Amino acid sequence: MKPEAAPIQDTIAAVSTAAGSAGIGVVRISGPDAEAVLRKVVPGLGRRIRPGRVMVRWAADPVTGETIDQVLCFLFRAPKSYTGEDMAELQGHGGAVNLARILGAVRSAGARPAEPGEFTKRAFLNGRIDLLAAEATAELIAARSDRAARLAVQHLAGRLKGSVEPVRGAVVDVSSEIEARLDFPEEDLPRPCVEDWQGKLAEARDRLRSLARTFAAGQRLTHGARVVIAGLPNAGKSTLFNAILGRERAIVDPEPGTTRDFLEAHDERNGLAVAWIDTAGLRLGASGVEARGIEHGQGEMDRSDLVVVVIDGVSDSVESLRDMARMLQDRECLLAVNKKDLPGWSTLASGEIWPGQAIFPTTAVSGEGVEKLVEAVVQRLLPSEGDGDVHLFTARQEAAVLDAASALDRAVERLSARDLPELAAADLHEAREALGRLLGEGVHDEVLNGIFSRFCIGK
Repeated sequence: MKPEAAPIQDTIAAVSTAAGSAGIGVVRISGPDAEAVLRKVVPGLGRRIRPGRVMVRWAADPVTGETIDQVLCFLFRAPKSYTGEDMAELQGHGGAVNLARILGAVRSAGARPAEPGEFTKRAFLNGRIDLLAAEATAELIAARSDRAARLAVQHLAGRLKGSVEPVRGAVVDVSSEIEARLDFPEEDLPRPCVEDWQGKLAEARDRLRSLARTFAAGQRLTHGARVVIAGLPNAGKSTLFNAILGRERAIVDPEPGTTRDFLEAHDERNGLAVAWIDTAGLRLGASGVEARGIEHGQGEMDRSDLVVVVIDGVSDSVESLRDMARMLQDRECLLAVNKKDLPGWSTLASGEIWPGQAIFPTTAVSGEGVEKLVEAVVQRLLPSEGDGDVHLFTARQEAAVLDAASALDRAVERLSARDLPELAAADLHEAREALGRLLGEGVHDEVLNGIFSRFCIGK
């Protein structure tokens, strides 16, 4: 359903390429006066411009007549453009100063500065894309890994919408049947099959719940994951940190307590951007700088997606591990029992404190067991990749899916209890509205403004 919107009267412009020196830079123009603005900035275009045809001309200031740059320019006619409006683009030489001069000329010709995401917002308001595609555009721009970019492209092509439409269809079918019996009770309609309705709605609810569970992984794909390396002093945390990164990022010394604050480094694993954080050794009764370092480390744990607990398999006792377990406060953890190469190494103490938890033997000095540990980290943070991969990327999407699932849950319960059909019909109406919101139907202006304000200017 195309969103209702007042006709757009003004013409906008912005630089659509990143700041800094580059071979080319793009100034984008959209709105009813796009051609008029283009003609003022680029004289000599001729009486008629063929849409999509690339022209090489000189751009000039429409006020002073000063030549600015030689540009490639072209015009797109509504509705066959990204925004659904008349659009023009000027491609000049890259560089902040040159692009600012071109944009200044465009503004002097009558275009106003575009707001963040306004081009994509107009594409949505003009029915060129739905809200899921608009959000996928933002995710593609913000993608921090190859896998995140591929998923964003799939969403842009409609994969997320395609996974929702069958659910929506099932809800509409059952809702229509129930409402037909409410509106025309005297008609000779087929006898209702309540069990069939329940089955369809329960299946739709379960699919939505499964989709909602992908939100955490979708957030990690988009923004990356944070993995904290924690443990008691001298357990080998910094050595493991260096082994994971494949370079000496942290200073390592036999003296306990070398790390007094956290260190952060980034890499990509299996399509997931990971921030690894090395922290100060956990110890009860610490004071001064050491206590502050531990406090910083615990703050990083609060922000983390996973904690790799490094245990000295030779020296750490059950009592010291028990103290550390209390400091970790039941966080999401993986256990790396380090120093496997030394005599007396054992996992017994770790198994006693964390029964049933997977244990990964490591020798951080040589790198033995490190890759297996890293693979386990990625598997814990992301589901396995497959052709059917679909993830929710935004809190708005998650909220709409959960609202629809809750409404379907209530409808199933009412049908099971043989409650008044009017109540189940109302629940199904709520589910339809929630699924409509997911696709961008009936979304309030303040919500749209919040979504598009997170885009960059020029997109």
